[in-house]
Amino acid sequence: MFDVPKKILRAEDGTPVAVQIEYDDWKRIEEKLQTLPLDSAEDNDETAFERVLNASQGTWTAGDGLEYQRRLQAEWDRSDNLSDPDS
Repeated sequence: MFDVPKKILRAEDGTPVAVQIEYDDWKRIEEKLQTLPLDSAEDNDETAFERVLNASQGTWTAGDGLEYQRRLQAEWDRSDNLSDPDS
């Protein structure tokens, strides 16, 4: 990475609205961006998600996990109704 001097431009209320840098610095940044792999952020997120799925595969051994989640949700819903005096 390299240091890029910048000027932050602000709106009248003080909120940042833009960043101004020297053109030569922009050219260096642009060159760096062009050398990055073409993988999109979605591909990277999907790859990370797939890694988590693969790493956790087989850790739940108590039957149908989705059915378990539904049962827990139903229990939570019942307990919410018990504590709500208006129901």
